[in-house]
Amino acid sequence: MPKPLPERFAAECIGEFRLSALMRREEGEVLAAAGHGTGAIYLWGYAVEMTLKAAYFNLLGLGNLDSIRLSDLRTALGNSPASTASTLGMTPSGSLHDLAGWGQLIILYRRKYGPSYLSGGFERDLRRLSGYAGNLWSETIRYHKNKAHRYEVDGMRRVTAWMLDRSSEL
Repeated sequence: MPKPLPERFAAECIGEFRLSALMRREEGEVLAAAGHGTGAIYLWGYAVEMTLKAAYFNLLGLGNLDSIRLSDLRTALGNSPASTASTLGMTPSGSLHDLAGWGQLIILYRRKYGPSYLSGGFERDLRRLSGYAGNLWSETIRYHKNKAHRYEVDGMRRVTAWMLDRSSEL
């Protein structure tokens, strides 16, 4: 008998985040095409989250296969005064799923430690789009029966495409 799905998970790492983000994007497209926009948004939110986390840990110098543990996520965006987010002047939300927070963390980290973005417009777009996604998506969306509006589905699709298409620039 084959191993159950959770026993086949690879360690969380940049490479795993990036490949999973691409898969969740594709699965979201299938759901959206079938009229399940809320499910699509749910998966696309995770695709954005994993893309932002991969970008942040890449900035720290982690390789594609270096493990990313829960403690690493908390050190980055956790509520602790010693978290990277706090030391960069952010007020962390306490959620490790905070899309706007991950976007802001990347921006502030680059401002302080480099490399800086070649264009201020890119930074502005990252802040705006991670904020948009963060206002629309939550990991708890799965608990609610609400149906997404078409413009929300289209908006999240565009944000997801932007993030994944520019993941190497984040």
